[in-house]
Amino acid sequence: QTVALGQYTSIVTLNGTRVARRGIGVTTGNSYAVALAIQAIERAHLETGRSPAQSVLVIAGAMGNIGRACAEILAPRYRQTLLIGSNKPGSLARLAAFAGKIPNAVISTDLAGVRKGDVVLAALNAVNAPLAADQFAHNAIVCDLSVPASVQPGAAAARPDLLIIKGGIVSLPFGEDMEIAGLPLPPGQTYACMAEAMLLGFEGIRDATF
Repeated sequence: QTVALGQYTSIVTLNGTRVARRGIGVTTGNSYAVALAIQAIERAHLETGRSPAQSVLVIAGAMGNIGRACAEILAPRYRQTLLIGSNKPGSLARLAAFAGKIPNAVISTDLAGVRKGDVVLAALNAVNAPLAADQFAHNAIVCDLSVPASVQPGAAAARPDLLIIKGGIVSLPFGEDMEIAGLPLPPGQTYACMAEAMLLGFEGIRDATF
């Protein structure tokens, strides 16, 4: 009765708008992913003792659904927000229009801009892990929400000063093993998109209009 669109299925279906629902509720899982990212970043600020009001936030992938939502919620708390979009035709104009709604926002289409961030949220649709360890500022907080990951493997070992958070991943209450072939997570963990459907099911939500 409820279907969650994970991985790239939400992208290829235009956030579920091309799915023939036939009375079935469809969710992208983005809402829970955003909530987890915000929770993780808030916890990182508490652990490091850094104030958002004195920090620069960088959102890489700012024009995606998750990037936009995070920008709208988080940006008012930060000294400045750098919104990084793609180099696709028309991207800069769309980015500029969106930035007009975000306080203290500046824009770029160059991923090198992540170096300016005290806090970096990566929500990219990329398969080649474009963010290397040496691209981040010293002591940066990095929340990688991308699946596959945007931060290259080995970055944490190469840069112990960074606080790298794998966003959008949750622990299951009793360490359950999902037993899904090809799911690149250890037993006891799952992705926010899957967990969102589980939570809707446990809550008894059967609304086919969402």
